[in-house]
Amino acid sequence: MSDIDLPDEILAVQPLLAADDATVRRVALLQIADFADEYPVPFVAASRDPDAGVRLEAARALEATADGEAVAALGALLTDADPEVAAAAAVSLGEILDPAAAPALLDLLAVADGAARVPVLAGLRRLRAPAALAPALG
Repeated sequence: MSDIDLPDEILAVQPLLAADDATVRRVALLQIADFADEYPVPFVAASRDPDAGVRLEAARALEATADGEAVAALGALLTDADPEVAAAAAVSLGEILDPAAAPALLDLLAVADGAARVPVLAGLRRLRAPAALAPALG
């Protein structure tokens, strides 16, 4: 997706998303949080931010987002060093109700291990994805 395809609100905060100050980046995410479902790219990028507060806002904004990259980003955050970020990622994955997310969740399940599998399985259960039965039993 090019910048031309982004809404003016996201374009306006793009410089803030690259600011040196983590608080500025976090506030910028809050300003565009309503666009996360339709335009997840800035939030996916923010999920890799060095600051836990920025990653936390990214995880919260991606709540219920069915986009494959968003699901993968949330999956990566399940093992974040900051427990609050990991918990927010788990909640966000659990809120996905769009069956279109099932393939991304199944991909995530294939690479997730330990406690990170629990929210992925919970998300698949909510979707009632038949393809999840065999991996869940395994």
